[in-house]
Amino acid sequence: MQQSAIHKRLAFRRRSTRRPPRQASRPESIPRALVGRMDLPFLLLTILLTVLGLVMLFSASFPSASYKQGDPAYFLKRQAIFALLGMAAMVVMSRMDYHRLRGMAKILMGHVYVSGVRADDMRLRLKYAGVDEARIEVFYDYDPLIDAMCASEYPVFIMPTYTAMLDLRGRLQKQLGGKEFWE
Repeated sequence: MQQSAIHKRLAFRRRSTRRPPRQASRPESIPRALVGRMDLPFLLLTILLTVLGLVMLFSASFPSASYKQGDPAYFLKRQAIFALLGMAAMVVMSRMDYHRLRGMAKILMGHVYVSGVRADDMRLRLKYAGVDEARIEVFYDYDPLIDAMCASEYPVFIMPTYTAMLDLRGRLQKQLGGKEFWE
C-alpha cells in the first residue's frame, strides 16, 4: 500500500530529529582530555603583544637608560625577565583547573578594604561576587584606610581606579615614605 505525499510529510514530522538539550558545563562535565590544552591563537597573540611591548619599551627608554644607568638595554632586560616569568606562569596556569583556586582565595584573603566615592557600590558588588560580608570594610577617607592596611596581618593589594591612583599613591608616599611617582 502506497502512502500519499501528505502522509509521508506527516510521518517525517513525527520522527524526532531534535537533539537532547545540552547540559550546563560544570567542572565535573569537562572531559579530562580537554583540561590543560593551550589555546594556540591566544598564546600567539600574547607572545606577539609582549614582544611588541618590549620593542616599544626599548625604543622609549633607550636614551634615559643609557644616560642614567649606563646600559641602554637596562629597562629592556628587566622587563624581559618579568615577561618570561609571566609567560611561564601563564603556561602553568593554563594546565591547571582554575576551579581549584577558589578555595585558596578564601584562605589567603583577609579583609577587603573599600574606599572612595563609590565605596558602597563596590561593597555591594563584592558581596554579590561571593566575598563574605564580614571581610568587607568600607572607609570614606584615605587616612583610616591606610592605618587599617598598615595594621593588617595579611598582604595588602591595592586596586584603585585610574582617577584615584595618583591621589592614593601621594597619600601613601606622605604617610609611609617613598619616591615621587614620576621619578
